Amino acid sequence: MACSKVYFLLVINFFGFFLNVHGNLDPNFYSQTCPQALSIVKQGLEEAIANEARVGASLLRVHFHDCFVDGCDGSILLDSSATIQSEKQAIPNNNSARGFEVVDQIKCKLEAACPGIVSCADILAIIARDAVVHYGGPTWEVRLGRRDSVTANPAGANMAIPAPFFNLNNLTSSFAAQGLSFKDMVVLSGAHTIGDARCTNFRAHIENDSNIDPTFAAFLEQICPKMGNDDVLQPLDVQTQFVFDNRYYQNLVVKKGLLHSDQQLFNGNRADTLVLIYAIDQSKFFDDFVKSIIKMGNINPLTGSEGEIRCHAWLGWSCGGWVGRGGGGGGGGGGVGAREEAGEAALEGSGLVVGGMGLAGELVEGSGLVVGGTGLAGEVGLVGDRGRVGGSGGWCGGGGWSKQGRRWGGRWSPGGVRKL
Repeated sequence: MACSKVYFLLVINFFGFFLNVHGNLDPNFYSQTCPQALSIVKQGLEEAIANEARVGASLLRVHFHDCFVDGCDGSILLDSSATIQSEKQAIPNNNSARGFEVVDQIKCKLEAACPGIVSCADILAIIARDAVVHYGGPTWEVRLGRRDSVTANPAGANMAIPAPFFNLNNLTSSFAAQGLSFKDMVVLSGAHTIGDARCTNFRAHIENDSNIDPTFAAFLEQICPKMGNDDVLQPLDVQTQFVFDNRYYQNLVVKKGLLHSDQQLFNGNRADTLVLIYAIDQSKFFDDFVKSIIKMGNINPLTGSEGEIRCHAWLGWSCGGWVGRGGGGGGGGGGVGAREEAGEAALEGSGLVVGGMGLAGELVEGSGLVVGGTGLAGEVGLVGDRGRVGGSGGWCGGGGWSKQGRRWGGRWSPGGVRKL
């Protein structure tokens, strides 16, 4: 097997250039170009939650963290590369933000159904809604038409994302910087009715704060001592971990907020009134949450010709940057500088090797991405510390290995490649 080249078939749908010319988000944005988009996202999320109950809560948080850094543009999904420093390594996200493989899988399925159409930023917004609904919360129409950023901003993530040790003034300022009101801050914090937090993020609240129920503090100290157990998880809502309800606010009233920043919302200040209202009236909480999360989802979206539509959630590679040409193996093909008979091309020095039109994708050495073909053999490989996968290539992967070394389940779908 040659070590210097790779053949693959790249199929591009010209609808990848579809523009939201008015720059407005619209719930019906994909009604003509990808009418099955919402159902594909919902099914993918449901399958993921069936496999791990808390991942929906994790992805709701990813949407929040994405929107707070230069707007809702999918930048949090990008991996580090020669030109990008990932937001995943920022302090609020490192060893904390999770569920990215679920977005990868959903994006894969969308690319198989509607290549180059649905943005990663919109996938996060849809997932956020579907996760809330899955756990028993309210529903809303998700406004769509966001496009994806071409870069990430880890320094911005460190600055903009609220920290678990924030006081009320810090929280208020953080949300205000995004154009969100004090009321938005209180109601969006109610998303902590689902999900978990690590010991390292609530230890200081146990050890240093007086506004915590003593019995609750003693319970937490058993699983989160002064030293060790940093990664031990505790539900943010001790009563109903996997139910989106108003128990979060009820917990605050009796001083059972898990994080310092949570209990700041009920601590003898102007947030108390809102917390009491939501603790008593779940319908009011649901109504206000819908208004605030729609508002958050509208923070500085890229629209029209701004940004790009990524072919992969994790890679800054625009679908619109490639043009397919007729070829063997079941569709278009060709890469940058590709020879029609072999479809061979390499972007040397960038860690990215791209081929075209071949019958089989061959393994390529290097530290970057290797894309294999979708023809008769369709081998896809990543070399170095990431291993390789053989088989009938597809945008969506199953039975392959993640770069963290964990096996992903699922099925291969035709047409393209997948991330390891």
